[in-house]
Amino acid sequence: MYPAAFEYLAPKGIDEALAFLRQYGDDAKLLAGGQSLVPMMKLRVARPKYLIDIHRIGDAQVRNRGTLGGGLVEADPCGDYGPVALALNAQMKCVGPRGERVIPAVEFFTFAYTTAIEPDEILTEIAFPAPASTSAGVYVKLERVAGDFAIASAAVQLSLDKNGACDEIGIGVAGGATVPQKGSKVEALLRGQKITAALIDQAGRLIQEDTEPIEDMRGSASYKKKVLGAVLRRGIAESLRRAESNRSS
Repeated sequence: MYPAAFEYLAPKGIDEALAFLRQYGDDAKLLAGGQSLVPMMKLRVARPKYLIDIHRIGDAQVRNRGTLGGGLVEADPCGDYGPVALALNAQMKCVGPRGERVIPAVEFFTFAYTTAIEPDEILTEIAFPAPASTSAGVYVKLERVAGDFAIASAAVQLSLDKNGACDEIGIGVAGGATVPQKGSKVEALLRGQKITAALIDQAGRLIQEDTEPIEDMRGSASYKKKVLGAVLRRGIAESLRRAESNRSS
């Protein structure tokens, strides 16, 4: 199917892109990698009258490797980047007519396919705090076929102190709500503790209690709860194994 008619705009810089956003407002969409927007346009789920192509503003490495920013701004509840940004406590820098501002990952996702970025702002930078030398992490997801959006997923990043206790930990999960979620209660449970099999099992139960999955074609709410518990347990266990290996090397 062909998309509805639109006008193509190719700004040469951030200022020109922002000017287009101010001029055309809700009738405009930013095009970065286009892996999600273009299929939606073909299905006519999205019908922008103006398409603002910003791929010429980014450098060659960003263009060739895909757009992390585009994936985060899309804010798919089952996308891969949201949980990782939450686990790593990413900071999102946005630029707009009022200048620059930074949005913490925990405040970034507001609803399905919706973020805290204003309509006339552009996400220009994602900053990740440097991890400790003993830090390790993993991203685990269950998907129907390779490359599909997650039925449920978990990102875990943790570090150990000299006694082997969990010093710092970050957790993000997807598939449990209309937005990717920060696993704050699980982080509080494990922080400062020596992580045991019993604690990992408790963490899996706690994340199930703290989520409200939406039933869809990927599964029922009860099934997604079980999957969330399982992928989180696996993520914590593997992150712990990697962190212990880093600490002993």
